[in-house]
Amino acid sequence: MNFANRVGKRIFVFIALILLITQSSISSLHHVLADTPENKVNVSVMKEDGSFLIERSVVDFSDGDTAGDVLKKAATDVTFEDSDYGPYLKAIKGVVAEGNKYWGFFVNGIASNTGVMDTKVNPGDQLLFRVIDWTKNPTVQPEELSSIIEKTAAHLLSNNSLDWYGVLTLSILNKDIPQSIIDSKINEVVANNGEFRKVTDLENTIILLTAAGKDATNIEGINLIDLLVTHERMINQGNNGPIFALWALDSGNYTIQNPNAEWTREKLINHIIGAQLDNGAWSLYGPTPSVDITAMTLTALAPYSNQENVKAAIEKAVAWLSATQTDTAGYYDTFNGGESSESIAQVIAGLCANNIDPTGNQFTKSELNLVQRLLHFQKDDNGFAHLLTDDSNSMATNQAFFALTYYQNFLKGEVHSKEPNQPEVPEPTNPETISPEEFAMALNSSRQYLLDHRVNDLYSTVAFNALGVTIPSDYIDQLINQVTANKAEFRKVTDLERIILSLTAAGKDATKIAGYNLIEQLVNHKNMTNQGNNGPIYALLALDSGGYPVNEKADWTREKIVDYIVKTQLDNGAWSLAGETPSADLTGIAIAALAPYSENENVQAAIEKAVDWLSSNQTNSSGFYDTFAGGEASESIASVIIGLSTAGIDPTGSDFTKAEGNLVKRLLDYQIADGGFTHLLSERESNPIASSQATLALAAYQKYKNNQGSVFHLVGDLEPVPIKNSVETSKEQDQQVSKIETTKGAATNLNGKEQNNSEKTLPETATNTYLFLFIGIILVTLAVMVTIYQHRKKAISK
Repeated sequence: MNFANRVGKRIFVFIALILLITQSSISSLHHVLADTPENKVNVSVMKEDGSFLIERSVVDFSDGDTAGDVLKKAATDVTFEDSDYGPYLKAIKGVVAEGNKYWGFFVNGIASNTGVMDTKVNPGDQLLFRVIDWTKNPTVQPEELSSIIEKTAAHLLSNNSLDWYGVLTLSILNKDIPQSIIDSKINEVVANNGEFRKVTDLENTIILLTAAGKDATNIEGINLIDLLVTHERMINQGNNGPIFALWALDSGNYTIQNPNAEWTREKLINHIIGAQLDNGAWSLYGPTPSVDITAMTLTALAPYSNQENVKAAIEKAVAWLSATQTDTAGYYDTFNGGESSESIAQVIAGLCANNIDPTGNQFTKSELNLVQRLLHFQKDDNGFAHLLTDDSNSMATNQAFFALTYYQNFLKGEVHSKEPNQPEVPEPTNPETISPEEFAMALNSSRQYLLDHRVNDLYSTVAFNALGVTIPSDYIDQLINQVTANKAEFRKVTDLERIILSLTAAGKDATKIAGYNLIEQLVNHKNMTNQGNNGPIYALLALDSGGYPVNEKADWTREKIVDYIVKTQLDNGAWSLAGETPSADLTGIAIAALAPYSENENVQAAIEKAVDWLSSNQTNSSGFYDTFAGGEASESIASVIIGLSTAGIDPTGSDFTKAEGNLVKRLLDYQIADGGFTHLLSERESNPIASSQATLALAAYQKYKNNQGSVFHLVGDLEPVPIKNSVETSKEQDQQVSKIETTKGAATNLNGKEQNNSEKTLPETATNTYLFLFIGIILVTLAVMVTIYQHRKKAISK
């Protein structure tokens, strides 16, 4: 064997080995990327008084473990009892829930729909178990709130522990402020000649003296406002300086008259807005967000929320505060030592200053809201603790006093921005409306968007029917092929309902689709409620879409469906997909489904209650905030318009017109240049689902205006679809259907929102690994063959 051959063979074997090593490394790398994240969950166990048996214990789990398995690891002493519904959680670490009490179980702040031993856990889950007395109303009643505030005031006065928060709160309550506090503060001003090295000391002094009825421009001849707006250390204490400067200036609605002022209101606001972090929060310094600073900023900016940039900053901050709230309804901060009452108190005040309910759905986690959680920190002496395990603390008590009083005024509709003298922010007296011409243009462009982009789903087909637009025949063929391919059997009842509505909209008789009676399949479907309230709601819409008769012996007659929907209405008047979390989307569509049955007293009462809930939960910007949707989604607004219009209620009427306009006007804010609609206002590209729902909403409103009834009462004669050989849906057709009707592999409800309750799937990573393995094996085999050949050649030559 010559040198070249020896080198060639060795290079060949070397390359093969390198490839095998590379394959092994890539295989390992893919395993790391594809593997489930570290299997840990957080477990908390809370007693009835809000204190912890177990606080945020990080627990390892194995694949397939349930919440019960994890709880046993965290608590060790856990007692279950057998029941007709499976194991019933009885006691944790000796704390027994019996009689009127039970162990509530929550996953990521939401009540679980399955039992403790049936709920599989996922990495990063926040599990909370807490004792609940079902006979007690968790909402703090006004009389109880007033009593708590009075007792807190008495505690502060008797302990001589009032600070400027406490003095400000006494002023809001129109209570006398101890003269000794006022005199002491004035003496401090005179002794220092009004000079305070820390700007926050000056600001707090202005707020306190103003609350006491003093003019901060003339405290014994000293103008504290001039000293504030020319202070050289305004930002030496981070964002605290500008924030409290705004509080101080607005405390007495002070006019800045000093021509040398370095810090006007405009400059302060611009500085604060410029300091907002990308996630919506504010920090004291640097990039570390702070709940307390963010909340105090909301209070400072509230009087200026009519400015677009301020409004946007507030909305972003509120969204961050909601997302950051823990499953125990508070805010965890390592710097504070855990979940502190001061953080909760500041958020309550900041929200109330902006007319946002701190007990609303947006700030309720695990069926606990911010006010309920704050009251868990109150001690037997009527003071409040910094941490749950501490004794009462004067700073915590003053801030809780301030927050609860703010909340009380919020409930009365008497919110003061910071103090009684603060002028209210003017609201538009004539909210902007939309002309008939503008409406027609918007509806026409959205209809054209659906046609141009081939957006075909149940919403677009129903809208096309209402608008007299021919539904694309290839889409109808796809649906018919789905029926024949599945022999009219669909595991998800919503898939069947979608097809019935779409085919009926296209003029097809759903009782005669290629030999299949889809109505018969629907009213006897075994999984009617497996997708929550979506199933019965859309079943009623499907049946009424073509006025289809139902056999009285069917599992689901109209009467049974109506009864089910009415009974699943939540106490507050809303409907949820499942559980106790109300949904504007589902509530709107439920109203649409029930509207034809409003002559029934129970149905009419349910509709009225739902309409009241929708009106009270509509935001000042005329939308509906939903954390799951990522904010105020156009789909929520569209669903409500559909429901109201179908029930003969004007979505542009006074009940649904807020500071910035009515529902229809707000929906059109989401329409962009191509005629489509975005999911959120912040998005820049049209969303097919949002666009089809918006178009249906506009069509529903048009039918309401023209007294043409429900958009779901589909017009036109129905024709049967004859039996023919099943034609397989082409790959291109499948892609067109799935592109609109499925989203990212998650189970999608009929309102276009993902409900991903299945275990997370791992990404497909095997392809490249097996390819490298295959190539490596081939090369090694070739190398061995070459070696054998060379040895034989060498032997022959000898």
